[in-house]
Amino acid sequence: MAVVKPRDRECWAVGHFDFCDAMTRLCEDISRRHPEFGHVQMPRVAVTFAQARSPVHWGVQARLTPLRFEGGRTTEQRKGRLWTVQKVLHRGQEALYVLTFLLPRFFESAVR
Repeated sequence: MAVVKPRDRECWAVGHFDFCDAMTRLCEDISRRHPEFGHVQMPRVAVTFAQARSPVHWGVQARLTPLRFEGGRTTEQRKGRLWTVQKVLHRGQEALYVLTFLLPRFFESAVR
């Protein structure tokens, strides 16, 4: 079982920017303020980042990976093989999704 631990809050004291914490807080604010995202349960979403594979400005900026199969199942039979989803604990509870921002591409996009 993978465990995603919150970052040490002391990093703010030395001037480091916690991207994952900032994006989590932004997504929480959006889900509270906009009815279209009211169903999103951010405590069940682990926010991460990864390096974009190519240095171009266009392309995927983020991806949302479900941690369940259809119907909420943790296992699924496909072509005679049993597939399972790894459990991810995030802030003390099981995450249902992993939201990954691709950097630096995400920062280079224009705000519209």
